[in-house]
Amino acid sequence: MVDRALLLGPYSAFHFLEWDQAFPPERGELGGEGPLGPILPRQASAPDGHFALWGEATPADVFYWVSDVVVAADGLYQARAAGKSTFELFVDGVSAFERRDFEAWLPESMVVDVPLTAGRHRFAVKVARGAERGDLWLA
Repeated sequence: MVDRALLLGPYSAFHFLEWDQAFPPERGELGGEGPLGPILPRQASAPDGHFALWGEATPADVFYWVSDVVVAADGLYQARAAGKSTFELFVDGVSAFERRDFEAWLPESMVVDVPLTAGRHRFAVKVARGAERGDLWLA
């Protein structure tokens, strides 16, 4: 389970109009500029793997939860995410899966096999809060 992450954002003034744009966290950068100015990483703790954006006071959108995960051995691991909003999981800068709720009615949870080598890997989840609270569970 992912229980700690950095929150980065907002990167867009719009909910979905810039969803397909690659923002700095997709390139491994922690920071950048958003519609409200410079973006600084903020630490978040989620003992149950539940991350939420409803505390963000801005109407701006497109946030990233970023966490480095260390695995002890090479293997095929499962990445799991659940939420009602639009989100996309990147593992080491490569898209593992995407949920685009603005295009269709989709399942709220997703599981994907991810081959990982022993060592540190960066997981970044791009989230569009949209009309929802931006809740997301990660494991």
